[in-house]
Amino acid sequence: MPRIRLAHWHHGQAPGAETDVDDEELAALTRDGRVAGIVEVTTDTSPGDTATDGSDTPAPEPTPEAESEPTAKSRRRR
Repeated sequence: MPRIRLAHWHHGQAPGAETDVDDEELAALTRDGRVAGIVEVTTDTSPGDTATDGSDTPAPEPTPEAESEPTAKSRRRR
């Protein structure tokens, strides 16, 4: 669970307070601009776990079909 420093009031905690939040709550608070900074990111997986979060694998390559489609040109004059 990430530990963050708040930029605004959240659940009765004043700005500047440090609190632990889950990943979904971190995403929502960051989206709303309520996070002043991330203090620490901890993982809940133990060294024996084989679960991965996908960060080790590279992003998939785009398929040739998606690249071959021409883009439609606008007929509107600029």
